[in-house]
Amino acid sequence: MSKLILILSLGILFITNLHAQNSGWSINAGVGLAFPSGKFGSKNIHDSTASFAKTGPAFNLGVDYKLKKNFGLSFLISGQQNNVDTKTLDNKLEAAFPGNEFHSTSNNWFTWEFMAGAYISLPLDKKNKINFTARAMAGILKTSTYKFSQSQRTDPNDTLNLGGGTTTIESFGSYQQPVKSTFTYLAGVGLQYNLDKIISFKTNIDYSAASLSFGRIGYASSSGASLATGTVTGPGGINQTTRSYPKQPFASINWRIGIGINL
Repeated sequence: MSKLILILSLGILFITNLHAQNSGWSINAGVGLAFPSGKFGSKNIHDSTASFAKTGPAFNLGVDYKLKKNFGLSFLISGQQNNVDTKTLDNKLEAAFPGNEFHSTSNNWFTWEFMAGAYISLPLDKKNKINFTARAMAGILKTSTYKFSQSQRTDPNDTLNLGGGTTTIESFGSYQQPVKSTFTYLAGVGLQYNLDKIISFKTNIDYSAASLSFGRIGYASSSGASLATGTVTGPGGINQTTRSYPKQPFASINWRIGIGINL
């Protein structure tokens, strides 16, 4: 307990000292929504890079350093979660292949971004209460591919006669796998309302994008195992190895609202 009190005391002393020196440093935090864009949010079953990602929560923690009155440096850690819209995927597959039933399951995308860049802040009123902000940043993105599985049941009376007169069941899946960190960039605009010299309220709209590379899913059927992409366990427990690493576009438009504190 005494160590905790000492740490808190040192923290308060440090912040107090920064206030006295007018350090130019500020911290901010925000929460909001992440809207998948482009291929990442696409629901096209004919596009292998369509991710079927849904809108999800987003958050960020940032540190800014003012170099001049209206210009400074920004450092940002942000995260977002986007679930996979398996219901829409199944419905579209069943519409495209009458007489077949599809059942897909998936965990979600959870993405981290670590970035640095610059910002500008321009006052919109004489009292400097409201400011327009803009920023451009670059850094690294880290995520893991989702774990996905799908089963397909073909009715013997399907209109396309895909079952050959018998009921067949096929399934495939992929294991969650790490993805190497990749380059990402961000551009955004926002508004800042200064409550006083220390506290401000902020809202931002940011666009970020990256290009991921990972093995696609493989599949195993009741009649044997076939390799699409990805690592799967086929009949007899035989593992199949990934052979293809197509690019997976990632893009998101994020809206956040939060608070800033000048140190």
